[in-house]
Amino acid sequence: MPARRRPHRPPLIAALLIASWPIAALGADLIDREDLARFDLQRFWQTETQAGGDLLDRIVAVDDNLYLISSGNRAFALHTGTGIIRWSAEIAGEGQTIRGPTHSPQYAVFTTSTAVRLLHRRTGLAAQEPRALHGVVIEVRGDIADINIGRLHGVQPGDVLNVTPRGAGGFGSALRPARFQAVTVHERETTGRFLEFDQGNRPQPGNEVWANVALPLPEVKVPFPPSAAAVADDQHIYVAAANQRLYSLTIIGGYRQWQIMTPRTATATPRLLGRLLVVAAQNGEVIATDVLAQGELWRFRTEAPVFADPVVTPQAVFAASSDRSLYAIDLAAGTRLWRTRFDAELLHAPIVHDMRVYQFVPGNGLVVLDAKSGDARWSVEDGLSFLTQIGDDVFIACGAEGPPGAPPTLTAVGRFDAKSGAERGRIELRGIAFVAGQSDPPAIFAADRLGRAMCARPARDARLTAAELADVMRNDAAKAVADEVQAKLDAERASRQRAARPSAPAADPFASRSTAPPAVGTGIVPPGEAGAEPGAPRDTATRAAEEPAKSGDEEASGESESEEPAEDAAGEEPEESSGGDSPGDGG
Repeated sequence: MPARRRPHRPPLIAALLIASWPIAALGADLIDREDLARFDLQRFWQTETQAGGDLLDRIVAVDDNLYLISSGNRAFALHTGTGIIRWSAEIAGEGQTIRGPTHSPQYAVFTTSTAVRLLHRRTGLAAQEPRALHGVVIEVRGDIADINIGRLHGVQPGDVLNVTPRGAGGFGSALRPARFQAVTVHERETTGRFLEFDQGNRPQPGNEVWANVALPLPEVKVPFPPSAAAVADDQHIYVAAANQRLYSLTIIGGYRQWQIMTPRTATATPRLLGRLLVVAAQNGEVIATDVLAQGELWRFRTEAPVFADPVVTPQAVFAASSDRSLYAIDLAAGTRLWRTRFDAELLHAPIVHDMRVYQFVPGNGLVVLDAKSGDARWSVEDGLSFLTQIGDDVFIACGAEGPPGAPPTLTAVGRFDAKSGAERGRIELRGIAFVAGQSDPPAIFAADRLGRAMCARPARDARLTAAELADVMRNDAAKAVADEVQAKLDAERASRQRAARPSAPAADPFASRSTAPPAVGTGIVPPGEAGAEPGAPRDTATRAAEEPAKSGDEEASGESESEEPAEDAAGEEPEESSGGDSPGDGG
């Protein structure tokens, strides 16, 4: 069931809440453009989400989406390259805790107090669950009919179902079915109209109704309340629960594939790299599992609970432990590469970039270490987190630590030399509550509590072209339809080009067709298309039948193989490819 809509706060209450923060005037730049220009930055975009009375709670940058999450559990997904609001959705009911989001190749994964929600990263549409609908016709009134399946069975207004006579094969019969479109859907019945049917075989009560449909998947229930944000690929969800277990659940159906024990509850977000899943638990263990073989690969134990999310690179796992140490663990063997001790418990996840590890240490600020050795290189006393690196400059969020459990107070974005840590200046932040960063491409995001967000990028960066912007604004389904239409247009254009080619001159019926060397004379053979000269191109249909099938990548490119290459200036067609007749891989 969709989450209950949070009522708007009365204007007076909202005004009192807003009055406690220094907010820039509506429409004004969140960060002054002159301040950005001093650091060779530009305001790339600025967007107002109009959160409807809710104040922003946090922002999260993941891949090409920037998520703005409100105190009313509504998420806005902004495209990081343009600031376009791709979609917004209420993730959970009022008062619930939302963890994440994380990303699978296709979905944004949000974890609530009881379940996991998967929304398409580009469109915000819920994951789809395929389902077969089976029912019968109850009553027919002209072209109007009632059927005995409804909302509880997965029928939605606009669905088109097949209708066949009972005993004629039903549910996929070879007989041409009538078509029924659902109009009014009740819990157990549906009223609709017939779109088409054979006049000699009008639908009757008792006819079978069937269809294969895709239903929105509101959420995947977890066997026990989740204790950390879930991660997923496009088939399975991996989520730690409060009963000290890590579950692998199928997205479709929510079936439990496997589970492993995590002694004491795991509250850190697991990390998925290919088929390797890494989870850190509150007993101090870091566990690596092969999600396909369903087997544990190794366990590494620290000396105290791990609350911070681990970071996984192709070479190592970096784990910050409350035993006051940051560990680098060999990804393949699970053995310790190095350990660096500090003067305080580490409760924040490290950030690894350009062979450096950025670790926030309470009381010490942001400490920068060498990723290979663990040796400290430099630190920023009021540094809070790494944002991005542009050339030799590192940009860091600076401010004051808050009390335990409270967010820090942002004061500035500082620019530092990546190698030495020498400070090169600061941009003061006024009225900004949240900042986040992105490394590819380099970008800094900022937002205030009202739901206004902006992006700063290097001054040299060019904005998207019209074609790139159009691709951002259309979803994958629309793109697939557009590609199909384009393929048809390409095929029609190729057909017109073939029809428009001038016909070859009539062949001389007395000309020799032989290609054998002459016994005497010059052996000149008059040219003519009927002459089967070696290497002459065959007709298009024969050539298409013998060519290997296109690979999936070629199909995705939208290019039409039916279109022949254009003739050159001399009017000669290209020679036939000498490729074999073995079938392609089919993508």
